[in-house]
Amino acid sequence: MIGTDLSPAMLRIARETVPGGEFLQLDLLGGWDAIEGCRFDVVASAYLFHEFDLVTKIDVLDQLARCHLEHGGKLVVADIGFETRVDRDRASRRWREVWDWAEHYWAADEAIPRLRECGLVASYRQVSPCAGVYDIAVTAERR
Repeated sequence: MIGTDLSPAMLRIARETVPGGEFLQLDLLGGWDAIEGCRFDVVASAYLFHEFDLVTKIDVLDQLARCHLEHGGKLVVADIGFETRVDRDRASRRWREVWDWAEHYWAADEAIPRLRECGLVASYRQVSPCAGVYDIAVTAERR
């Protein structure tokens, strides 16, 4: 298992919390030299992808799947998200005073078809009023 983060401060905390763990600095929007040649059974992310617009989300997930997933592997993404755009819009009105308008919160009805277009199959499960989990794998056609 390898843990990654962009922030040196967060990596320091991770190393203190999990002595002996392997932690690397990685910018998902920059070079991925730190994990060059690495392939994983599972790539997991928690509360990161809402920082990216939908096009960037799909591009990063596509690259992770193409370059770093073992055959039969999967991506698991837990993040701020909603089943539909309507649900997201309703939440933005309900929580307008604390809503971060600079963030790009997921709507599964937008993301899943876009993932499918690049050969990824995804399911989404809402786990709280404002968060959910995507399970993403490479489609049989893409293999």
